[in-house]
Amino acid sequence: MSSNLQLAIKTNLTILETFSPALFSNVSDSKEWEKTILNLLLFLDANIHSKFALCYPTTSKTIKEFKSAVFQYCSGFMHFRKSDLDYYRGERFELFILNLSNIIMKKKYQELLKEKQQDNIQVSDLSPLKIPIETRALILKDSINYQYKILQENLDLSHLQQAKLQAFETRLKHEIEATKMRLEGFNKTELENQVKEKMQEKRELHERNLFWKSFIEFVDKL
Repeated sequence: MSSNLQLAIKTNLTILETFSPALFSNVSDSKEWEKTILNLLLFLDANIHSKFALCYPTTSKTIKEFKSAVFQYCSGFMHFRKSDLDYYRGERFELFILNLSNIIMKKKYQELLKEKQQDNIQVSDLSPLKIPIETRALILKDSINYQYKILQENLDLSHLQQAKLQAFETRLKHEIEATKMRLEGFNKTELENQVKEKMQEKRELHERNLFWKSFIEFVDKL
């Protein structure tokens, strides 16, 4: 796991007051992650707990239903794969959390900015977000920029893999062409003559064996 990615998530969750040290312990706490996901969705939907009432808190029988419900709910406003939720650790899951928290950070930023413009209030007085709006804006910008960097690195890696595949394909084509040239340049008549010579040697050897076998049998009878 990238330490920078972990830091970006910690920053977002701390600002949103949903961070728990258990999330990034040596043994990741799945229950804590599920709680964090619902707390994040609560920023988007005040009735989120009632919508997940049938599968949360999770049990061994409802965990798949919970993940399916999260995917169905979140896929309406963000792009990710359902398999990103298979394990509550790893880069794919963490990018999902970063995406989700960024969306909420942007929503809260817009709401607070609107409130500040309309009511001329001090953003530091707002609860639960007590960090000044300028600081939140910078953190949000850095978080989004880092997310873009991660995606760009993945894209560059994909291009590198594609270039390697193309190089392998080109090398394979050259080897095939070289093999064709060797086969085309091979003297078929010479090969046939070599085969005939070997067959003749085999017949002669067989005939000599028969002669000596007959000779030995004749001598034994004397």
